[in-house]
Amino acid sequence: MSFLHQKPARLLLAASVLGLLVIVGAVFATSAFAFSHSLAPSLDGYSTEEVTVGLQHAPVGSTNLKWNATTRDLTVTIVMSGLAPVSTHPVHIHLGNCNSNGPIKYMLNDVKAGSVGDGSSTTTIHNVASGIPATGWCINIHNGPGLNTPDQFTPIACANIKNGNASVQHNQVVWVKLGPTNAANQSAHGNATLTLNHNILTVVVTLDGLVPGSGHAAHIHAGSCQSQGGIVYTLNNVVADTHGHAQVTTVIQNVQSIPAHGWYVNVHYGTNISTQTGFDPIACGNVV
Repeated sequence: MSFLHQKPARLLLAASVLGLLVIVGAVFATSAFAFSHSLAPSLDGYSTEEVTVGLQHAPVGSTNLKWNATTRDLTVTIVMSGLAPVSTHPVHIHLGNCNSNGPIKYMLNDVKAGSVGDGSSTTTIHNVASGIPATGWCINIHNGPGLNTPDQFTPIACANIKNGNASVQHNQVVWVKLGPTNAANQSAHGNATLTLNHNILTVVVTLDGLVPGSGHAAHIHAGSCQSQGGIVYTLNNVVADTHGHAQVTTVIQNVQSIPAHGWYVNVHYGTNISTQTGFDPIACGNVV
């Protein structure tokens, strides 16, 4: 076979390889937004391993509202993860929105979290004549376990209710995500960089969106943000400056490796995590 006949096949192979490289590059580019991971060998037999993890608001979840046009019953189901383990959280439908918390419209059943911080609740409200409004409602998950102090009342997750089909002639269904709030320390975000060299683990936690001067316990835990476990390493407290920014470094000796999975970094509402209110995870990231 002449080179002339081989050329189209070679061009096809080159195009296929180029296409594969483009796809692989796109995958790695996308992953870089979530975390970065590098491993650099050294001459003394040790290697430097570095992982950067995004820290995002916790807890997270969703709520599903269903209104029956025949019975006029409103059923509200809430599912959450990233709560303080074995905790209780008052929940309400408020008038207004997450940025301007209005009075309580309906009291819902508490969300009660299990041992790994996941929880749910279902409430049925009778005689809701007008159904779910197009706007003007929001759902608040409070820090709890009661509402007796400002810290307990603090909304730790919120969602604005928007109903695109508010006609009372038909059944209505609305699903929304529960996320950060404008309450104190409830929109914190940043990252944690873990660097392992010569069996020394250096952890740098950087956060913004904190209350100026506030202090927060931080740890590496076993498990994940979605299924929490015990403390593996205690990190130095995260303390915000006058601008709500914080950066703290912790050095830990005798660490053999950073696992492929099974660790997460958790920053808490306060420095005393023996209480439900203080334990509240405000920023979390899985180490992968």
